[in-house]
Amino acid sequence: MPMLSSMAITLRQKGWEDPGLGDFWIDTEMKSKLTEAVKHWFKLVREKIHNKGIKPENIYGMDESGFPPSDQGMQCVVGRRGSKIQHKAGSANQENITVLVTICANGTALKPTVIFKGQRILAKWTQGNISEALICASENGWTNGGLALNWIQKDFDPQTREKANGETRVLIMDGHSSHYTADLLEYCLANKIEVYGYPPHCTHALQGLNIVCFAKMKEVWKEEIHAFVMT
Repeated sequence: MPMLSSMAITLRQKGWEDPGLGDFWIDTEMKSKLTEAVKHWFKLVREKIHNKGIKPENIYGMDESGFPPSDQGMQCVVGRRGSKIQHKAGSANQENITVLVTICANGTALKPTVIFKGQRILAKWTQGNISEALICASENGWTNGGLALNWIQKDFDPQTREKANGETRVLIMDGHSSHYTADLLEYCLANKIEVYGYPPHCTHALQGLNIVCFAKMKEVWKEEIHAFVMT
């Protein structure tokens, strides 16, 4: 189990003691630690958000995910009876476009941010922008510290400042390093935006956008891309 061995080494480097139970210990011990992390998270939310009376309309969650611009992945193919081999044309393009989505605890959502792969923004990327998304570009199509700061300053803050009316806003994100640069945190402190990060390895259970929105959105996106290719 190379992965388990690697995890065990990492845990020991972090100071966790191995009681000698092998793979079973790794599994149960990690579950125990993650359970404690989740408990601590909800305690933090209660103390820093609920008990301080932060209004639902000032609580936001942001997440990002990649969407392929072409038909990728395996598809079910129906062919002539008796034929052993069926062929379906597919795309070798493995490029992703990153979308940043921000939802609010009152049930509303902000305009999204879309990050294309490229050195500069192409005119065609802004055409048909019915969601009025902020369009950005990066070398690999993923977010980075500079884009995250740009998103806070030109996207999140302008869309939420008036509604907050001087009250504290809460922004909850995952633990990606680009979300916690010194410049970004300094800007947030100066503008009454409190930033909280989900505990590591827990976003699959705590991040609402991952669990509900992106899962369904990717399913529909794949269907639409496939339909477009087949027309």
